[in-house]
This record gives sequence, C-alpha cells and structure tokens, in this order.
Amino acid sequence: MTHTYVEPVDGANDERSLPDEHADAVGGARRWAEALPYSYRRELRLGERTAWRRLAARLVIESIVVAMVVLAVVGGGALALHRGFAPLSHAFGGPGGLALALLGLVGIVGACAVGARAGARLWPRLAGLTAAGLTVLATVLAPADSLSSLWLRTPWAVIVLLGTGTAALVAWRRAVVLVRLPVLLGDLRTGAVDVFANASARVDVLPRSKVVISRNGSVARRIEVTRTAEIAPPQPHAYRTDLPRGIVRASVDRNLRLQRRSLTSDERAELGAHIQRLRRAAWPALASVLAVIAVLGLRMAGDPDWRNLVDVVAIGWYALGAVACVGYARRFTAARKLAVDRDLRWVVTVDDAAGHTHGVARLEVLPISHLAWTEGAAPAPWRMHGA
Repeated sequence: MTHTYVEPVDGANDERSLPDEHADAVGGARRWAEALPYSYRRELRLGERTAWRRLAARLVIESIVVAMVVLAVVGGGALALHRGFAPLSHAFGGPGGLALALLGLVGIVGACAVGARAGARLWPRLAGLTAAGLTVLATVLAPADSLSSLWLRTPWAVIVLLGTGTAALVAWRRAVVLVRLPVLLGDLRTGAVDVFANASARVDVLPRSKVVISRNGSVARRIEVTRTAEIAPPQPHAYRTDLPRGIVRASVDRNLRLQRRSLTSDERAELGAHIQRLRRAAWPALASVLAVIAVLGLRMAGDPDWRNLVDVVAIGWYALGAVACVGYARRFTAARKLAVDRDLRWVVTVDDAAGHTHGVARLEVLPISHLAWTEGAAPAPWRMHGA
C-alpha cells in the first residue's frame, strides 16, 4: 500500500512541535534525510517511547540468542566433525576450514531467510538453498579425496565466499545498530523527533541516533539507521563570470553558455564532509584483507602445503580482497578530486545561451571531479547521501 502524507512545514497539526536548537538558519546549510528536507521537530509520543524501548530490549536479546546459536552450530559442529570424520576434516583443512564451511552454510541459509521476510523473489532463494543442499549431499556421499577435485571444491569456495561475506555484512549492520542503542535510549529520554518531509513523503528520525521511527505514517517494525546530510542551499542568482582561458573545449555546444561562480563557505564545508566520509570508508578493504590473511593462515596451519595458497579457494579470497581494495581506491581517488574542487573554490555553470532559463543555471558541475553540483537549482541527488 502506498501512503501519502502532506505536512505543513510549520508543524501545525495534532503533533506538538518542539524548538530545535539546530534548526536550519536562514541562508545556511539545510538538513536532508533520504532525499527529504528537514521540516520541523516534534515531541515523541508516550506510546512510541514505550514501544521503542521494548524493541531495543528485544534486539539485544535476539542478538545474544543468534550469536549463541551460530557459535554452537559453527564451533560445535566443526569440532564434532573433526573428531568423528577425520578424513573429511583433513580435506577441509582441519577445524578452521570446517568452521568456515559451516559459517558459509549458515550465511546462505540466513540470507534466504532474511530475503523471505523482506519479500524477495522466491526463485533465487530456492536456487541458493538447492545448490547448497546438493553440495552438502555430494560431500557426504562422495569419497573424501573428491574434495581435491574442482567439481566439488568450486561450489564450496562459492559457499564460503558468499556465505561468510553475507554473515559478515549482517553482523556489521547489527553491530552498528547495537552500538547506537545507548544513543537511541538517550533520544527516547529526550523525547524529540526530527521530521523530514515534502508534499508526498515523510520520514521521522531520532536526532542523534538517526534511527527511523516511521515512514509515510507507517510505524517502523525494526530498528533501522538512516543517514542525514547537511546540504548547502543552492545559489541560482549568484554572480557568474567567464571561465579561465583554455578550459572550455572547442567542441562545446554553441547553444550552451559556460561560466563559473564562487562556492560559498557552506558549500565548501559540505564538500569537506563528503571528503571525510569517502576517506573513512576503508573498513571493508581492511576487513577483507584481514579475512584473507586469517583464512589462508588457518589453512596453512592445518595443512602446510603451498598449493593451499594458489588453489580455487585461495583465488576466490584473493578476488574478494581485490574487489574491496579497488572499491576503496576509487573512493580515495574521488575524495582527492573533491578536495581539489574545494580548494579551487568555484563551480562551472551551464546555462542556455538564448537565456530561456531566465538567469538560473540549468546545471552546475564541479570542475575536477565532473560531478553535478546542482540540477535545475536543486542539489544533485548524490549530495543527499551523508554520514
């Protein structure tokens, strides 16, 4: 069902509006969440306060239970298989290899269960469970030395990579929420909610923990953290001047007029925030490198054979680490370009040479990173994804 919510900006409704010491100043940076501008601050209702305290307690209990179950299945299962099926344990590289394989299976099953609860398509989940089940069945029925062949090692490599990666991602997201629980409880004691809304959508967010209370009038059923961003206001009528010589290519459309304007202090501060966010995104690369070292170290400790460093399992882990490192390298490069844009202190404006836009730039582009800054006097969508 689609919900539509129309909310006056001044908060004049049955909700009690609260003063906001961080309210957007006139002409200053404005807060956004999920592409929605800040509207007003309201008081948290008593029922909401009670419900979210219960939800926080349930999250802690659920996390403890899940961690204990996973530890029992992975750790206990690996030790049991190591003691009862020595050839199988040797083929997997000892208890460490068995634990990784079991964690991969848990990750695959957990991802399918979460997908079912989230309403994901049925056939990918059935395909994943069927492939994992057939791999386990083939491992049980086939001789122990079959694991040295590609036809059985390859699916296990896929299970370990996808399953452990999924489990790590879920664990990280859960850890982010758990770490914010003290801040969430502080928000509940304070009793204030920030409302971000336009004519057709609304999201209610706790100010410090950034936990979503509701969307479009529908109460959130789980604790979910969103992002907010401080976005500098557009400058559609700012003074513009010609670009420096040698910057514009000769092939530029003659119907367009390219000029430049200075960035405001708020815009430079926003660029600085984006730069810091990109540079802080190193944890996936670091975690993947540590995981590669740990996995290959466990395999070599159980079976000190150099072929364990170049087989299909090892190559899969190398690929995972390489993807994460390349991703961070791209973010770091983007941060460096944005830093140059910030230091240049100006932006390229693209206008209609015939003046059909009445003096308002149709597009503004950062000169070094070539990212759109505004589109039709509105912030470019990428700017709304803050920290």
